[in-house]
Amino acid sequence: MPLKMNNLLMPDSFPADQFDRIYQAVANRYRQHPNYSQYQGAWNGVAYCYKAMVEYDERFTASIVKDGPAPGEPTRFDQERNLFGFASSAYSMFDALHYGIFAIGSFIDANNFPLSSAQDERRVSFRSTQTAYSNAFGGDSIVGYFSTFSADAERVDLDALRNMLTHRASPPRAFRLGGGGPPAAMTRLDIPIDKNTTALRAKSAARLLSNGLTAMEEFIQRH
Repeated sequence: MPLKMNNLLMPDSFPADQFDRIYQAVANRYRQHPNYSQYQGAWNGVAYCYKAMVEYDERFTASIVKDGPAPGEPTRFDQERNLFGFASSAYSMFDALHYGIFAIGSFIDANNFPLSSAQDERRVSFRSTQTAYSNAFGGDSIVGYFSTFSADAERVDLDALRNMLTHRASPPRAFRLGGGGPPAAMTRLDIPIDKNTTALRAKSAARLLSNGLTAMEEFIQRH
């Protein structure tokens, strides 16, 4: 079934029912709020980035299985492009999720969640969202979600991959003949290059997204 908000067909791993429930609940209560379009754009972004992440994962994994971790050009370029697209899409999904969560906070408390100017919009980040919820709803269980998300080892791993590929380099691949360790790995991060490189991280991203949606849905029900 396509998503209710944008008619987009999502991968089976996407928590579509939960996503739609939140969208409908927020629309029913806050559609007339001046910041509603901020939330709507962010929620669209979550869906688009997730779908892109899955497609990049599938392309990267298929190429690794078919062509191996040491192909010539242009296949190597295609693998690097899909790896970069995967990591960027996964983390952009989290950025959109937390922007949407910030926008929902602004429906309730404009002072702690300012979104009245372009400068306010640029200031929104995971950390600013965490701080705003801690200040405005310090006794609410959603505050614990932010700490759990930040400390999650698989989230840290995704961030390290995204940070390397986005801000520093496309690191060389190291190859081992015999002995311990994976036969091919991304240098500097020592991430194995195989059929699980993006596939396992896609599952981690799906789990982290579901956790965020659960925290947000329960928050909406309480407030």
